Amino acid sequence: MFIDAKVIVTKVTWRKDELYYINCTATPPLVNFVIGSNTYTLDNKQMVIPHGEESVVGAQNATVKCFWGVFPFDFGGFGPSWIIGDPFIRQYCSTYDVVNKRIGFSAANGA
Repeated sequence: MFIDAKVIVTKVTWRKDELYYINCTATPPLVNFVIGSNTYTLDNKQMVIPHGEESVVGAQNATVKCFWGVFPFDFGGFGPSWIIGDPFIRQYCSTYDVVNKRIGFSAANGA
């Protein structure tokens, strides 16, 4: 069973296009992900993602044209999963070490 995004951010709206919409001026709480023994915090400004030209703060429809950047995903039997995608990639660089079979993350410049 997924932890519903509404538990984390109470002002999101689930729509038929399978996105959680949020007010573009909202300030959601910080989100922490633990991978191995490391905790990665996603800055709340990374979590509110503009969705089209009308998402500019101050635009007439700004309250409905941003979406929350983390999505629940049912990956067939592997338990609850989240797609952290763009917010994580903008804030952390990924390094893949194929020889030693490991992945590393470091803070991105300007993040």
